[in-house]
Amino acid sequence: HDRYPAAAAKRRPVLQRKLLEAFRQFVPKTEVAQQQFDQLLGHDIALGMLTDIVSFTMSLDVAFKQLLLAECNVDRRATLLLEHFESLVEPESSDSDIPKRKFPPDFSSN
Repeated sequence: HDRYPAAAAKRRPVLQRKLLEAFRQFVPKTEVAQQQFDQLLGHDIALGMLTDIVSFTMSLDVAFKQLLLAECNVDRRATLLLEHFESLVEPESSDSDIPKRKFPPDFSSN
């Protein structure tokens, strides 16, 4: 069961907004993809559900997915995902040859 500690209640909307913004970076910039993103996640959805959708959708290491599944504290789970996104995003000025991720990704082996 998801836990929502009362001590973090004021910070939770900020976590949710940041997680949505970070996740949006991995959605193709096409109009259709952005509309689908807004339809799925544009409404008020619990932070726990958002972290689950993001975790399921992204191609994450199995060990990291297990860590997220085991984390009942929703705020901590969202923070872990945000930290992971920050490690994936390269500076815009980089000339990297890293291929873009496919969206939506194939189903996870989880």
